[in-house]
Amino acid sequence: MSFVYYNRLKSEQEDLLASIAQSNQSLDVFRAIDLSQLEAEIADLENRAETADLRSKSLAAKYQTYVHSIEIEERLYRAAAEADVTITRAVCAGPQNEDVEGITFTTYTLDVDAEAAVPPQLLNFIIKVSDSFESGTIAFIDMNMPTPPEEGTTNEMSTMSLQLRVFYLPQEAT
Repeated sequence: MSFVYYNRLKSEQEDLLASIAQSNQSLDVFRAIDLSQLEAEIADLENRAETADLRSKSLAAKYQTYVHSIEIEERLYRAAAEADVTITRAVCAGPQNEDVEGITFTTYTLDVDAEAAVPPQLLNFIIKVSDSFESGTIAFIDMNMPTPPEEGTTNEMSTMSLQLRVFYLPQEAT
């Protein structure tokens, strides 16, 4: 009985040694593979990825300007619609960097002309603009109101010009 057990173990040992020899041959084959071409390709891909990342950041910074100005104008026109005011002209200048107490902000300056049938609508528009831009200041307002008609109705509109400055903290500062 021990002889059978010994032969079985001896056979298993031979199988394991053959398997180890086969594994060593496979390792030698894999070690012999020339990886220089793949390493060069990896280096090239890493370089291209870095270049693409830099280009992406450059484009994001460039087009972030348009995102802010579009966002500002959308809020401005929404406030005008809510106040029943017609914006006749809106010009957005910016972005410009401005240093306030050691912090650099990006500012946008908007010159807005608007008209409404009655002056309270213009006042309501000013309030809505103030509420829409927590980081904005109204630099000046110039309102023109027609004289009340003596009899009948008039088609004259109340007009207003205002200058709005909106401040943004650049993303790299946050």
